[in-house]
Amino acid sequence: MKRHCVVGWVLACAVVTSGCEERADRVAIQDAGGVVRIPDAPESGRVSCPMGTRPVGDAPPSGSQQYCVLETDGGRPIRHGAIRMWDDKGRKVMEGTYERGKLVGSVTFWSPDGNKAAEGPMNANGEKHGLWTEWQADSSSQKTATLEGKYENDLKEGDWTTTTGDVRVIGPFKKGKAEGLFSTYDAVLNLKSGETLMSAGEIVWTMAWDPVSGATVKKCYFKKGTQDRCETFLDPDRGNPSSGECDGVFRAEKAAMDRCTSGCPRGGAFGDCADRCAGKRSKIYSICHRTLMKQAGVEE
Repeated sequence: MKRHCVVGWVLACAVVTSGCEERADRVAIQDAGGVVRIPDAPESGRVSCPMGTRPVGDAPPSGSQQYCVLETDGGRPIRHGAIRMWDDKGRKVMEGTYERGKLVGSVTFWSPDGNKAAEGPMNANGEKHGLWTEWQADSSSQKTATLEGKYENDLKEGDWTTTTGDVRVIGPFKKGKAEGLFSTYDAVLNLKSGETLMSAGEIVWTMAWDPVSGATVKKCYFKKGTQDRCETFLDPDRGNPSSGECDGVFRAEKAAMDRCTSGCPRGGAFGDCADRCAGKRSKIYSICHRTLMKQAGVEE
């Protein structure tokens, strides 16, 4: 019969076979579900073990892990209940719960700097399964990236969101690998600033809008994870390019023109070759050129 009560340490010693003398000043609490638990002792940091189990191990500096053990009918002890683990420097690395030898329920992992590294549920096979949150250091921005999404049997699945400062990236995973279109947003203004197409965990191409007006787009293609080539063009849905964008376009086009004409023959044929090079200029160059002429009051 279910009941809610607080019993003395005599009952606690009857159901927990070790550590009675050490914790005789505390009481066991039986909740409405009939589970008897011994609250953590602040002075010792022991784990709270369920009814019928015994605590094993010590916290640093004496040990590196604490967990609960259930004696089976065959006499073989299996882990059952809370577990805490520390590294060789005494830093907590994991906290979770075992159920008859398998790590289940919510588990928390810590990084060496003392911050949480990951948190979420496990399935009966000891695999990440369900909604997880992970924290990773971003070396480029010196900020911490927060990743949120779902695992299925230890593999990322479905849309994951990564937030680093004011930047948020949302994209899909399939069987543990990035697969599909990942969109980058300004997390404050909620404006899209870029896209990346992924296939089987590898980048196919990236596309980034100019942060000033968003009118020009730089798209770069990749081969086997290495950037192959890039192109710049105008996004017609985002208006006209700014003068700053056009300055960058002019510099890029001049460099491209110099490279092209360096291969032209000298003499009378040079002019025709240079014209062909000029004909390769991008559409955005023509738009910037017209915009500049209009601003200067020059009719073409």
